[in-house]
Amino acid sequence: MKGLFYTLIMFLALLVQSVAYHILPGFVAWPDFALLLAVYVGIRFGPLGGLQFGALVGFLQDSLSYGALGAFMLSKGMIGYIVGKTQEKYINDSTVSRTVMTFGGTVLDMTIYAVLIKTLHNDYAYGSIWKTAPAQMALNLSFSFFFFPALRLLELGFEELFNPAKRRYKTNPYG
Repeated sequence: MKGLFYTLIMFLALLVQSVAYHILPGFVAWPDFALLLAVYVGIRFGPLGGLQFGALVGFLQDSLSYGALGAFMLSKGMIGYIVGKTQEKYINDSTVSRTVMTFGGTVLDMTIYAVLIKTLHNDYAYGSIWKTAPAQMALNLSFSFFFFPALRLLELGFEELFNPAKRRYKTNPYG
């Protein structure tokens, strides 16, 4: 059921992100919901889950964009893996660690994407990416404070809705 939940959340996040670009044009930066999902799943499920989900959400973002196919997939997959590995080895899950992971993930994602676009597409994306970097970092950080707890609450509600054993027993009957 978690796979279904994260698939629905992934499509909803990419839909909101795609529609926001078209409805409100002219804004320089938008929160990167695909990156926030990759960071959240990396924190929640470790390096392998972060890598797999980050690559999947990056591939879907690549499919919806006009850029080089594979750049978002590689960057989001690497971010999911790095966040998961860092959380697994060094950091406990807390608000401060999620803030550091989101900020570092945003900087690293923008760097990886700029290098991949230059390598794969031979396009000078450095200038345009780094002009929007402060706004992108601020938006990702501010949205992460609401996005991560909301995802956790939705995940718990979804799990309770589709898990009859948890609905039947509000507490453990054997312990």
